[in-house]
Amino acid sequence: MNDAGRGIYAFETFRLDPARRLLFLESGEEVPLMPKAFDLLHYLVTHSGVVVEKDALMSAIWPDRIVEENNLTQNISALRRTLGEKSRDNRYIATVPGRGYKFVAEVRELGPENGPVEPPASEVPAAGRIGDAIHQPPSPRFDKRHWLLGLTVLILLVVCAAAFIPYDRSASTPEVIRSLAILPFKAITPDSRDEALEMGVTETLISKLGGGAELKVRPFGAVRRFATPEQDPVEAGRQLAVDAVLDGGIQIASGRVRLTAKLIRIHDGRQMWAGQFDEQLRDIFSIQDSISERVSKALKIPLANKTHTRHSGNVEAYQLYMKGNLHSRRLILPEVQKGIAYYEQAIAADPAYALAYVEMSNAYRAMVLTGDARPAEIMPKANTAAIKAVELDDTLAEAWTALANSSFWYDWHWRKAEMSLQKSLELDPGSAQAHALYGHLL
Repeated sequence: MNDAGRGIYAFETFRLDPARRLLFLESGEEVPLMPKAFDLLHYLVTHSGVVVEKDALMSAIWPDRIVEENNLTQNISALRRTLGEKSRDNRYIATVPGRGYKFVAEVRELGPENGPVEPPASEVPAAGRIGDAIHQPPSPRFDKRHWLLGLTVLILLVVCAAAFIPYDRSASTPEVIRSLAILPFKAITPDSRDEALEMGVTETLISKLGGGAELKVRPFGAVRRFATPEQDPVEAGRQLAVDAVLDGGIQIASGRVRLTAKLIRIHDGRQMWAGQFDEQLRDIFSIQDSISERVSKALKIPLANKTHTRHSGNVEAYQLYMKGNLHSRRLILPEVQKGIAYYEQAIAADPAYALAYVEMSNAYRAMVLTGDARPAEIMPKANTAAIKAVELDDTLAEAWTALANSSFWYDWHWRKAEMSLQKSLELDPGSAQAHALYGHLL
């Protein structure tokens, strides 16, 4: 987050000092901000009046890291609270549906003399520094023998140090797969596209193969942008910085589903495994199990030990649930509301569908975090759905995370939120969502 100038950005009663990473009021009172929230504000202020796309914003704030879009949403929400921005007043940060955010307050750039900004010491000569430099005695010069002696000692030190470093052959060979990205499944034929099912299969496989210590699987939020049919899987793997990718296709016709999948190693593009499955749609769950088992065998790793049941055995409820995910995760109010309606239909088809209650809770909370609804009206609904999910299945890690979210964001009950998160991580130690929320809590 380098800044070309050394000035201060002013908007309304706030002053932003990039050089010292401070946000303060005109009165000089400092406004505390977490590091990422400061980076986020700095980026938005320096791009004021411009719509900043979500992907561009996440790349700027979290360079060389893969993060969920939820991280961005939560930081935007925290930043709005710090600035005193009320729900939907768009005084400073406006949400541009389907795209990103725009800093709408008028920004003025002030000189260093307008605030408590001190230029770096390297640019301001201290008293006597020039004179000291002039009168400083010359440093002794090393002759050739000294130089050779020093180089010899350095080489010996490096060799001795290397002798004590354990050498792990498995880490040096490209044959060992330590990280995997499951790319969004794509329609085999354009006229048979079912975007909700494509996304649902991808998420389920991520869940089944992720969570183990032997293999790191990228979350769905990191791979969702690679859903276009023309996407090169090897190039996607390079961008995601993984050792291998699972690329697949899906087709539905006459009550049957055909799935194709291939496991590709990134460093040389070699296909490690491929499979094709043609079954009744009602057998979609067994197909996903078969793919997970065969991929784990190809990678020579055990499947993560997840004993809880994620999805309903009711195919109709499962399809409605996936449609709910498709719409609610677009984080636009009409789409989120449409997603909630699908979750309600999924629950009507299977009243014991705990995961549908989890995602309903998440959707309600998203309406508040994006500033589209009043917390007092919506968060009780999110909490009720989370409690119901835990009641239906207390072995479901996602249910405990949803309950922790309500305790954290609305009730401010830190201890209760922590207990729920600990329960979630006990059930699923690899849950990226639970770890992220635990970080916010701490």
